[in-house]
Amino acid sequence: AGAYGRAAVAALKEVTAALGVALVDIAYFPETARTASEISEIVRRLTDYDARRSRLLAQRRALAGRDDEVSRETLRRLKTLDTLGGVGFDAVLIPDGGLVLTTVAPLLPYYDVDPRAVRILGTAAWESADLASGPALVGGWFAAPPPETRRSFEARFAKLFAHAPRRIATLAYDAVALAGALARMPDGAGFDAAALTSPSGFRGVDGLFRFDPDGTNERGLAVLEVTAKGVITVSPAPRSFAAF
Repeated sequence: AGAYGRAAVAALKEVTAALGVALVDIAYFPETARTASEISEIVRRLTDYDARRSRLLAQRRALAGRDDEVSRETLRRLKTLDTLGGVGFDAVLIPDGGLVLTTVAPLLPYYDVDPRAVRILGTAAWESADLASGPALVGGWFAAPPPETRRSFEARFAKLFAHAPRRIATLAYDAVALAGALARMPDGAGFDAAALTSPSGFRGVDGLFRFDPDGTNERGLAVLEVTAKGVITVSPAPRSFAAF
């Protein structure tokens, strides 16, 4: 895993520990693993497919030697299954986008992970993925800046420059807008530490954000859901940091 992957895992450990949520397993995709077959083996291990498949086959063999009606009916039901037993988790976080996301997502049902019981979760990296490439991501949730204000920015940008902006253009726009607002503060106080680390934060094209004294930053993100018709907002971004 690269630096982004390690940072995502560190954040996941911190959040699950704080919320008392069990973190069942972590699977890393080496930066060199970019083929479907390499990724497939990692997902196969993560889903414990071989053990669940073996349990099913063993149960079928045990029932095949019995002659009562209950055993016969159970055997008929088991013949419609691919594995036996759950995977031991109810959500999978895939913080990556691109090929990893669009390869891993369909592999989960392929290895008999029930999408009705296990929700796929993601990050803003999903914004750059082809979420409409197949049904595997339908129902997935990911956290990202609220899309409404960005759409307006992108429309204005395209009208002015006759091409779509790069994704990071909103960050540059927000940085310049913030610098301009701080410069207009009286007595030149806008660029001191107190102003830059204001707990109330600032509102930009990518939503609410603020700078912490330790040099990190926080953002107010929305929770979006992938549907068959596109992405919808299931939890809007916060309008202030008052609740945090």
